[in-house]
Amino acid sequence: MKQHQTGLGAKKLRRKHGTSDAIFDQWRSRYGGRDMSDTQRLKVLEAENAALTKMLAERVLAVATSRRCWKWEQANAMRSSEPA
Repeated sequence: MKQHQTGLGAKKLRRKHGTSDAIFDQWRSRYGGRDMSDTQRLKVLEAENAALTKMLAERVLAVATSRRCWKWEQANAMRSSEPA
C-alpha cells in the first residue's frame, strides 16, 4: 500500500506481486490510509478475537458436556430407584 501511495500504479503493483484486482482492492480497503501502528493494532485485535472465540467455543463445549452428564446421571438415578 505504501508503494501505491507513493505513486506506483495499481496495475503495476498487481503485476509485480501477482495479485488479482479483487485481492488488491481487499488490501486497499483493509490497509489503505492506515499507518503502521493502526496495522499492528489491527493484528493484535484480530489475535485477541481469535483467542476469545476459541475460549468461548471451549466453554460452550464444556457446558454441553456437563448437561449431557447431568441428564445421564438423572436417567440412571431414576432407573435405580424403580422397583424391580
